[in-house]
Amino acid sequence: MGDRRFRRIYESVRTAPNRLAVIRSLTDDQVVAALAGASVNFDPFIANVLATEAQNRILLARRVLDLLPDAVLLASADGAIKFANSQAGTMFGYEQEELVGVSVEMLMPERFRGAHEHHRHEYQEAPRKRPMGSGLHLLGLRKDGAEFQVDISLGPVKTGDDSLVLMVVREVPVLQRTGADPDART
Repeated sequence: MGDRRFRRIYESVRTAPNRLAVIRSLTDDQVVAALAGASVNFDPFIANVLATEAQNRILLARRVLDLLPDAVLLASADGAIKFANSQAGTMFGYEQEELVGVSVEMLMPERFRGAHEHHRHEYQEAPRKRPMGSGLHLLGLRKDGAEFQVDISLGPVKTGDDSLVLMVVREVPVLQRTGADPDART
């Protein structure tokens, strides 16, 4: 199936009068399918343009994610962080690159890590978009050891054979944590 899909995309690009315009009109899935078939020997021009187009789309997605006010993490089923936006680094006190490859459990107080591994495995059994720890006060852990309250939303991301989890993390403002009335005067 994948090979036929690749060949169909490849032939539509190869035979088009304006190959560059056709490549730019492909959906992300079609670019990925074409790149997945890159082991097949085909026109170097098309291979180069497809690779460049894929890189440009990835760069755009990363730039958009870096503009968000929330931390965004993408992790594998085993909890290894595959992507972290710049706000994730800022929120947790790390350089953005330091987060890639480490376990999500590193971003929570040690006393919760064992239970979280269990919850992570349960989530993989029935992944769905949902808030994490509904009704609980979730805590994040900064690099300097400071704990802070967070809200986390989870969502499954399927990429080929891989199952990833998208996590959007928002720090809970102090006023919400204490239940203080922001309009109250002292």
